[in-house]
Amino acid sequence: MSIDNYSFGRVEKIKYLNQIQEEIKSRSTSGNACYHLVQNILSYRLLSKNIKSEIYRTKIFLSVCLGLKFDLSY
Repeated sequence: MSIDNYSFGRVEKIKYLNQIQEEIKSRSTSGNACYHLVQNILSYRLLSKNIKSEIYRTKIFLSVCLGLKFDLSY
């Protein structure tokens, strides 16, 4: 493809997008691991919704959004 004296060729892979895709996959895996580690805690009926929400926000959400990894042993 040519535009105003510039010629653009076809590429097989875009490095920047592949890095983002790998980061998303890594964060998703981390979030899933966190969820499975706290799944039993979140199913307790004795815990209030506020406590469950706090566990979600401080462990699972941060793991996915910021890519943080937590030690969930209590």
